[in-house]
Amino acid sequence: MDKNAICHISTVHQLYDDRIFYKECLSLAESGRKVFLVVQHDRPENINGIEIVPLPEFSSRIRRFFSGGKKAFSAAIRTRAAVCHFHDPELLLIGVLLRIAGRKVIYDVHENYSQQILYKEWIAAKWIRFLVARCFRLTELISCLFFNAVITVTEDIRDRFPAKKTVLLRNFPVLPDLSRCVPAGKPEGKIILIYTGGLSRVRGIKELVNAMDLLDERYVLWLIGAFDSSGYQTECEQSAGWNQVCYYGYKRHDEVYNYVMSADIGISLLYPIRNYLTSLPVKVFEYMAMKKPVVMSDFIYWQKYFADCARFTSPMDPRRIAETIHSLASDSDSMMKLGNAGYDKIMNDFSWNKEKEVLFRIYDKILCK
Repeated sequence: MDKNAICHISTVHQLYDDRIFYKECLSLAESGRKVFLVVQHDRPENINGIEIVPLPEFSSRIRRFFSGGKKAFSAAIRTRAAVCHFHDPELLLIGVLLRIAGRKVIYDVHENYSQQILYKEWIAAKWIRFLVARCFRLTELISCLFFNAVITVTEDIRDRFPAKKTVLLRNFPVLPDLSRCVPAGKPEGKIILIYTGGLSRVRGIKELVNAMDLLDERYVLWLIGAFDSSGYQTECEQSAGWNQVCYYGYKRHDEVYNYVMSADIGISLLYPIRNYLTSLPVKVFEYMAMKKPVVMSDFIYWQKYFADCARFTSPMDPRRIAETIHSLASDSDSMMKLGNAGYDKIMNDFSWNKEKEVLFRIYDKILCK
């Protein structure tokens, strides 16, 4: 095995995932480590010092779970990396098998998955979701006995795992190189609202679209991301406010900043479900990095964390959403004040340039054992 080599693994995330590719893999590669990324892609290639080990595209969740796990395990073994760092809950068994095969293993927990399962609409019956969530949580805890480290994105998720092997690695943004950003074209006289990220029901997209119908024609919403289902996309497209929406689909992380730079207000209106109440949405940090004021869900945790750089509203009420957006957009001084305060927080407190040192210490500690 190569003790200087690290293999990141995901069967779920896209190649250019913000946390996996742009933060963890790039930072490790830039520090001089040999980095492999096992991920769905059409060919092997080296991107910015990261060796891409391609997996085929999977046609269904079931096929991805069974076939994807097997292929990911084989690919990781072939890299001969001493450390395997995986990012998907469906790879828990693969992580255990890699540990048995002699690899150091890190489980990167992006969400409170057992809570997330309770809101999976593709699992029709709620009692089945509850049963699956309980079984998953038990499997997760048993599997973690095998792993060398567990990484989480928030304090409340960290507290769900064994303290001795669990580390908080927050999803702070990579500061953009403004000299390389090319502002997207902005229609003259328009007030641009922007949402970037996953487009699903619990992220409040339909309520946001409905709010657009309550705003005058000066307001335009830019949606950037992929819908989690064609059915929900159709619901949003049939909503009255869709004629004030520009849907751009999925964009790479380095492309997203071009749109954020041209927008006026960033949006993050997650539903008040347990999994989100203490989350730190990376999209908000990206808005802040570009000096954009933000309209956010009125969670108590968020109101404390982002008090100086956002306005808060009910994510379930299109009328209140529209009123909050209009009130902010009508106050240019507040927009500038919130935007500047957010940027200062990013520079001083919320930068990945500081947070990545935590990642390096995790690897140094594991490899020294």
